[in-house]
Amino acid sequence: VIQWGVDWLNQERPKMDPRTNAFALYAMALAGLPNEAATLALARNHAGLNGDEFSLAALALTLHEIGEDALAAELMAELGETAVSQDGSVHWAGADHDGYYYDKVMSSDVRTTALALSAYSQIQPASDLIPGMVRWLMAQRRSQGWGSTNETSFAILGLTDHLLVTSFSEAAASTGYTVQVNGRTVANGNLGRGEPAVSLTIPLEDLQTGQNEIVLTQSGSGRLYFVLN
Repeated sequence: VIQWGVDWLNQERPKMDPRTNAFALYAMALAGLPNEAATLALARNHAGLNGDEFSLAALALTLHEIGEDALAAELMAELGETAVSQDGSVHWAGADHDGYYYDKVMSSDVRTTALALSAYSQIQPASDLIPGMVRWLMAQRRSQGWGSTNETSFAILGLTDHLLVTSFSEAAASTGYTVQVNGRTVANGNLGRGEPAVSLTIPLEDLQTGQNEIVLTQSGSGRLYFVLN
């Protein structure tokens, strides 16, 4: 079935918008049946992507899958130039409409940032942009996810790729945390490969009328991310 899907994509690729073509090539590479010639051709003429950062990230990931890391690094540098950094968060903006029917593309602020996080996590895991991407994606999450089910899926995939090279990696160190409310410790523990995340509820009786001071402290070499609701 996978081979049939790849055969169909290769057959239809000449009719595709270059942005759709980039994601099709990524899908084939993930399936273990990459089209290396088509990938290299698109990489050398990626101006046809019209600055679409989602497709640029997909193409960089495809190049990484086929071992063309030098070309992938060039695309990653181009991708980084359009990142929006603000208040410690990083995202890609401006993709507010994904088209209709056969002109539909995959871009949206959430999807683009999520796929960029996947690309940086896999290709340049030491990038200074990664913590900001994680913070931005976490801040976009609502009670029902990240918007559409499609955007939610990409957000989870991007964050999972990040976890695979950090919290879930064999070399990941334990990260200790302490939560204090108005000077009193209400929670502490360790995050690591076995438990990379935790949800805490602050009892109402621990809060006071007016302003409250919440202090999070961290120990260890890992990164500590948090969202306060």
